[in-house]
Amino acid sequence: MKINDVLNNDDGLEGIDYFVLSFDESDFEKLEFLEEAGIWKNKGQYAYMVHGEDPRFKQNRHVHIARKKHTNTKTKQVSWNDDGSRHDKKTFNSNLGNTKAVRKIASDVLDIDIVKLESMSAIDLGLDGFNLMTESVDKDLSSTMKMFDVFL
Repeated sequence: MKINDVLNNDDGLEGIDYFVLSFDESDFEKLEFLEEAGIWKNKGQYAYMVHGEDPRFKQNRHVHIARKKHTNTKTKQVSWNDDGSRHDKKTFNSNLGNTKAVRKIASDVLDIDIVKLESMSAIDLGLDGFNLMTESVDKDLSSTMKMFDVFL
């Protein structure tokens, strides 16, 4: 039986707790369904890992990128969703995220325009917890803040 037959059959997984795949390493690239299985892949001096969409957790398809030596250090990584928004906002490394090569990898992997990738957040701008209600903000500051609304 082929794996697609099992996965596409409602009764195919009944009574199966797990299954083991065995394949030659040279065939690894041919296994399309592993493309988004959270495996780090090298790209120059960086590595990236793609996670597929998971509606159960309201998770978009997204990519994590880090220097090869920092794949196990969350604060040394960046991640973007397929809509260009930051995935892990609290641990997003802004210095790395503003690197042209890293943004290019994300753009290519997610197949979105590089300019759609969110780069700066309110925290990066020192506005964490700042009330952006324009009624309560000075008029000049209000017009400045409107430029940053897209990042919040």
